[in-house]
Amino acid sequence: MIPVSAYSADAIGLFEQGNAFMKNKNYSEALRVYDRAITLEPDYFEAWNGKADALNRAQQFNEALKASDRVLILKPDYVSGWINRVYILYNLGLYDEELKAYETAITFDPASPEAWFNK
Repeated sequence: MIPVSAYSADAIGLFEQGNAFMKNKNYSEALRVYDRAITLEPDYFEAWNGKADALNRAQQFNEALKASDRVLILKPDYVSGWINRVYILYNLGLYDEELKAYETAITFDPASPEAWFNK
């Protein structure tokens, strides 16, 4: 994982704001600040993952999948990114791909209780 110090303080602050908006189910504001973090740090895969999650929860499934694609291009072994992708694939009705995503997550983290339980 890229150390947090690889990102600017401004981008980290925006990412944390996005997470707070997500906890309050304010997905439009979360998207706004995740996008600002990504503008500052285009390779901030955690911010891309937050964006994918916010889009998924806002029922913008195709856009969520595109954001998820970006996460996994930036960090192919990011287990949280794979698990987030699973929820998007489920909402799109892509169940075979969903199962493959769980298997990929388990490949990268064989001890992931979330991946095993949901699979």
